[in-house]
Amino acid sequence: MELLAAVGDFVDEFPWFRPNWTGLALTFTTPIYFWLINLRRRETFVVFGWIAILLALVPIVTHGNVGETQFGYRFSLDVAPILWVMLGMLFVHRISLPARLAVLIGILVHAYGIYVITVLNFVDY
Repeated sequence: MELLAAVGDFVDEFPWFRPNWTGLALTFTTPIYFWLINLRRRETFVVFGWIAILLALVPIVTHGNVGETQFGYRFSLDVAPILWVMLGMLFVHRISLPARLAVLIGILVHAYGIYVITVLNFVDY
């Protein structure tokens, strides 16, 4: 399942990890999403937010296409606005150090992708 497990290709030459155009899992590109597990509020927006995300994920994970030509997982953008608002509710007072690290990891993964794709032209087709 590309949404959570796509890792690209490992190769014998620098920079050793080659992204491919079928995408990279959210596990690597947006690890901050995993903090949503801690969102336990029973507020109306949270409940309906989870329902909307689950309903949107049904066609996303069952239609049989990963959304070719991408670095991350393109179809995650369909639910990203709801996820980011829910993250905002979770970190309304303070974002924890581990969560900041997860955001930094996501930024570094994307910076790496931009570098190897645009500068090194290092993509597996």
